[in-house]
Amino acid sequence: MASPHRDLATASLTALILFGVAAGRALADEAETIRQLEQQLADAVVKGDLATFDRLLAKDFTHGSQSGRFRSKSEWMQGKQQGESAYVSFDSADVHVRVSGDTAVVTGLSKPQWREGDRIASGQFRFLRVWAKRDGRWQAIAFQSTEVPTPSNAPTPEQALDMDDPPATRD
Repeated sequence: MASPHRDLATASLTALILFGVAAGRALADEAETIRQLEQQLADAVVKGDLATFDRLLAKDFTHGSQSGRFRSKSEWMQGKQQGESAYVSFDSADVHVRVSGDTAVVTGLSKPQWREGDRIASGQFRFLRVWAKRDGRWQAIAFQSTEVPTPSNAPTPEQALDMDDPPATRD
C-alpha cells in the first residue's frame, strides 16, 4: 500500500511538471505571436500601411536609427503617406524572440531593399525591438538598428575596436 506522503509528493511533482509544460507552451505561443507581429510590421513597411503602424506601435514608441537619430512615434510617422513606400522588400533573418512576462525582446538582421531614384538599393541592419503587452495586446515600444558594414565600407580592425570600446570607456 502506497504511503499518503508518497502519493502527495507524486501528485505535487506531476502538477509542477504539467504547470511547467503549460507555461513553456504559453511562452512559445507568445513568441509565435510576436513573430507574426514582426511580419505584419515588415509587410506594413513595404505597403506603407499607416493603420498597421498606428495599431502596432505604442503611443510612447521610440525609434533609434542606424544614423543615431532618435524619434518618437509621431516624429517617425510624420510625412508618411498611406500606401506609399520606397521599400520594395523588407526581409529579416536570424530573428530571436525572448518573452519574459509582458515584455518581449526581438533581435535580428533586416535586409531591406528600397528605391533610390531609378535604382534599387539595399542594406543589412542588426535590430532590436522591444514589445510590451498592455491591456491584453502586444505593441512595440522601442526600436534600434545598426547598419552592418559591407566589405566596401567595413572598418579596419583598429576602427572596429574603437567603435566597440570608445575612448571614454577605456581604462
